[in-house]
Amino acid sequence: MINMNAGLTFGWKDLDAEDSYVVSASEKINAVDFGQLAALYQPIIGTAAVGLYTFLAQGIVAHPKISDRQTHKGMLKRLDFDVSAFYFARIRLEACGLLKTFVQEDSLGKLFIYELLRPLSGYHFFNEDLLSTALLEKVGNYEYQKLKEENCPQTVVHPQAKEITKTFLNVFSIQQDTLMQQSSGPKEPQKIKSQMVDEIEAKIDWNYLAQLVQSSHLQDDILEKHHHNIKIVSAMYDFNELTLLKLMQQAYDYNLEDLNDERFRTLAKQSHDRLEVKSQEMVPSQPLAESAPVPELQPKNQQEASLLREYGELLQSCQESDPGDFLVDLKKTINPNFIVTDQEQRIISEAVQRQVMPQGVLNMVIHYMLVDRDMDSINKVYFEKVVASWTKHGIQTPLEALSKIIADNNARKKAAQGGGNASGQRRGFYGKRRLVQKETLPEWAQEGYRPPKIDAAERARLEEKERRLKAKLAELAKRNQTKK
Repeated sequence: MINMNAGLTFGWKDLDAEDSYVVSASEKINAVDFGQLAALYQPIIGTAAVGLYTFLAQGIVAHPKISDRQTHKGMLKRLDFDVSAFYFARIRLEACGLLKTFVQEDSLGKLFIYELLRPLSGYHFFNEDLLSTALLEKVGNYEYQKLKEENCPQTVVHPQAKEITKTFLNVFSIQQDTLMQQSSGPKEPQKIKSQMVDEIEAKIDWNYLAQLVQSSHLQDDILEKHHHNIKIVSAMYDFNELTLLKLMQQAYDYNLEDLNDERFRTLAKQSHDRLEVKSQEMVPSQPLAESAPVPELQPKNQQEASLLREYGELLQSCQESDPGDFLVDLKKTINPNFIVTDQEQRIISEAVQRQVMPQGVLNMVIHYMLVDRDMDSINKVYFEKVVASWTKHGIQTPLEALSKIIADNNARKKAAQGGGNASGQRRGFYGKRRLVQKETLPEWAQEGYRPPKIDAAERARLEEKERRLKAKLAELAKRNQTKK
């Protein structure tokens, strides 16, 4: 999250309205630059800082002189700023590489020299990790992708074409002595590539993070290749090494065998937003010293006891996991390329805020839709339909939820075999697809149960999917136990 450093809060007290200033710029600032400023920088720095930049740009002259100094008093009056508002707008420009500030004292008093810098082009802006991450944080993934597409036009792919572009000296002739004379003359100032990432501080134990990476399935050189991106995410959201590893695993592209930087930043924002939602739900009057223990699952009958033995890892993970984390981990387990969409995040966050049902049951709804119903994402209409049905039947624990899933599945199957219309009545809710874990249900749960005939390849695929899912659930249960 983007916050102002507390140490800068009273920096404006070193500035007086009677202090003088002059404005300079090493490059001409044009209309295109102001377009980039409004589209890409304004969401980060705010309208006050954009107004200050525009005002200073109007004061640029070709040959600025110290004697042309003006007091800040006139500028503050024109901008309708007080000193503190001006100061905070100014340091935002400085932080984003749009302004350099110098100060000196002479016989006439304190003098500030403001050197305006041009905004980065779209391509360079989105390749500047810190700025692009800050923009994503401010506008969200949808607007971010839209701005990126508008400001980073793509070239035509020409794999079969041969370049025949001429160089300058192919077209123009310059006398050798003139060229040598020009090359030995004074150099014009060049714009240096922004090094904003190198200036930030991130509290990362890189050695510890490297050990975590080595013990995972990630490539060993991932920290070196994506150092800047990881550093930015850690600094912006204050994530620890374990959280960073988890995000890297979720954003890892198994086809390219590399980290997807954009997905990594998107997942980091989603994770941070979920934490904010949780913190807002906390009641201030409640003691924070100890969190309430998660109640253990207690079977009420023989059927639930059997389910607890058969699906203990799944049920315990549902009971203990945060729904947001459960959704992310489950989707990555099902398919490493799956990500949590903004819509899914809103659906789960709203359900948590409204406290529509216990979090263990909410996690079972997620598992039911993504695994049992084999959906690619959480559909809001279907989600609310399941929640309404389970709430109506008084489902309060993951065990009760799983019992209902099995009972409804058996009832639907029996009705279909008997030619009744119960199947048609329930089809909108349960559809025709089988439960993913149908082949592993205990025999007592299915009347006249017969194992389905599947080929060796399909069996191997299902077994591998089940193995990965159980391993992930075991990891979740272990991590939740550690948090206690």
